[in-house]
Amino acid sequence: MANLDQDFRDLLDAFLVRSGTSGRRFGLEALNDPGFVASLRKGRQLGLRTTDRLLAFMGFAPLGPAFRREVEAFLGETGTKGYVLGEFVLNDPSFVDRLRRGASFRLATVERVRAWMAGEASDPARAAMRAAVAGVPLLGGGDDCAQQHGDPTMNELDDPFLSTRRAAAVLGLSPRTLDRYRASGDGPAYHRFGARIVYRRADLHDWAAARRVPAAGEGGPGGGPETLPGAGR
Repeated sequence: MANLDQDFRDLLDAFLVRSGTSGRRFGLEALNDPGFVASLRKGRQLGLRTTDRLLAFMGFAPLGPAFRREVEAFLGETGTKGYVLGEFVLNDPSFVDRLRRGASFRLATVERVRAWMAGEASDPARAAMRAAVAGVPLLGGGDDCAQQHGDPTMNELDDPFLSTRRAAAVLGLSPRTLDRYRASGDGPAYHRFGARIVYRRADLHDWAAARRVPAAGEGGPGGGPETLPGAGR
């Protein structure tokens, strides 16, 4: 299941690194709040309206309109009534009406609704939902969203930095295992930005390549059997 708050923090951290912007400056220029990034890293939760304001500042497509399109695609393809969706997921039959009027909901609420729709959607509905959020990184470009919509081939965020969770998925490990490797010094190279730990995809590939075990009988550079040091002496 997606964690949109965490995904947004990952996107923001990568933006700060690429742009060379400090967290204080970003918060001041984007929200007139120099302490915003610090509060976000301490667990501050975001709503759709604030998220879209920040995404626009960074040059990304807004999340709110795409989420509304996704909901409408689900309702249209499945024939589900809006009040039924709201009642089942949030115990709030007015949810869809308020969403259509532009109400702002927390990202955790967006996650709950998306997870429920993904579980109830038919194949045509999933296709329509994917089309509705295409081009929106937090909804249409992440690996978690692809898993929710049943399509593992969708691209991940076009971002050079990955969170521990995403890096672990690339390597086929659990985040906890990657945490242990980092503590022991046995894991791939990583970057520390304040309290955040992120990985470059190239470093993950280099680390994995260094642990390649040749197949039995695999030839050396000359194409013949590989000669081990000291062999024949």
